[in-house]
Amino acid sequence: MNKEMILSSDVIIKGSSFLKNEMAYEYQPMKNTSSLYLIQKDNLSLKKELLKIIESAEDVIKICSFLITDQELFEAILNKAKNSTCSIFILTHLSEDRLNLRDLDELTEEDKKEIDPHFNNICELHRNGVFIRAARNLHAKFVTIDRNKGFITSANLTSPSLLFNTESGFYLDRIATEKLDHLFDVIYQKGANYIEFKIASNNSDIVYVTEIEDKVKNNYLPKPDESALRFTYNDLDNSLLKEIINILDSAKEYVYISTYSIVQLEKLPDFIQAIERCLLRQVSINVFCRGMNYRSDHLLGSKLLNDYGCRLYGDFYNHSKGIINEKKGMIFTANLDGKHGLTSGFEIGYILDEQQRKEFETLHIRLINQAFYIFKKSFSFSELFKSYDMYEKEKNINNPFGYKIKEIIIPQKHSSLKELIISNIAFIKIKDNQCFISCGNKLYSCTIQDSRCYIEQEKKPGQESKYQSYIFKFNQLKISYL
Repeated sequence: MNKEMILSSDVIIKGSSFLKNEMAYEYQPMKNTSSLYLIQKDNLSLKKELLKIIESAEDVIKICSFLITDQELFEAILNKAKNSTCSIFILTHLSEDRLNLRDLDELTEEDKKEIDPHFNNICELHRNGVFIRAARNLHAKFVTIDRNKGFITSANLTSPSLLFNTESGFYLDRIATEKLDHLFDVIYQKGANYIEFKIASNNSDIVYVTEIEDKVKNNYLPKPDESALRFTYNDLDNSLLKEIINILDSAKEYVYISTYSIVQLEKLPDFIQAIERCLLRQVSINVFCRGMNYRSDHLLGSKLLNDYGCRLYGDFYNHSKGIINEKKGMIFTANLDGKHGLTSGFEIGYILDEQQRKEFETLHIRLINQAFYIFKKSFSFSELFKSYDMYEKEKNINNPFGYKIKEIIIPQKHSSLKELIISNIAFIKIKDNQCFISCGNKLYSCTIQDSRCYIEQEKKPGQESKYQSYIFKFNQLKISYL
């Protein structure tokens, strides 16, 4: 066995990743739409419309949102509660372990920072007469007012979602609004497990929650043939997934799909089979997502779609979700996720009218044409590092290691790490001032001194989402054995 080797960043590596799209058009926000409301750089029409909806309500407001932390929206709701006779009901989320939301896959990297303000806000709203309940696995996002106006959006009511993300929203027609309003009532009355929130007076980190047990029955729920509303509600209804498959199966020429993440697709065999049928009919499938190279599960899902023949694009901020073919379109709140949303939890979707479909299609074409990322399966370390440099700059991430590490020193008992390093993306992870190297499906503790990284013990992977993570970049890396 050679005691050392030099690894150049020009080496072509295995695996798949989102890389800089050299053919991307210059960014232009989509404006002057008649039915589509957006959050994009230089376009906050969706947030403005949400504020307008809250202000215009006369009798009742019903809000369903994973998080509520945007200060302007929070103050609008609070002022409405204080200064009007309008009744306000809010459905929000609590996980099985109640307040530990930080590790949920549904949360964007930005929204994970919003959890503490969320609980402060819902307690403040509760104190001012807003009726608030929380359900497990709730991810739907919508507002209805006065039982006659409904609005669906991909956005959580957080500042990152309403200022920086790519988000979309539409009004529902009258019948779908009535069904959505009814669905809210069912979940609020029978599906909300947590019914009261109170912060301890002597410790603001403690939230007391009153829990009840009740159960939604299938006959309480709206039927999909009654309106353009589609939804997932645990194991009682998956009309949302069925409609996605229907749109895939009815496509003649093309399909556009947008999502935040693409994970655990092996748990969605009917969806995968519909993708296969599309491609066998020579229907083109283009997918736009967030280009999360730091999430191995997202890369695996993206690779699966790409292997079948889908083209994938991405950016830094996408959180919009939907599907369109040449005749039919639907906005929805779920991700392409085999664990959350399409087969469990609470998500909604809405089949668009033709004007809405056309504008949603135009948005998808524009997002793809302007996409910063394109998904590739053959590239060099240097191409990947270049894309990461731009990502870190855009997100204001200070990678403390940069290109500083010149040598990695591996004990003989961990010699298999060398093969992983030379053909896979590696990450440096930090938790409680301890350093780790993650590469492939392996995790090792390590010590970094000056320009050297010393590998120590192999660790059991699985908790890395709790660590600070930085890509392991180099221009030329010396790999040595102890």
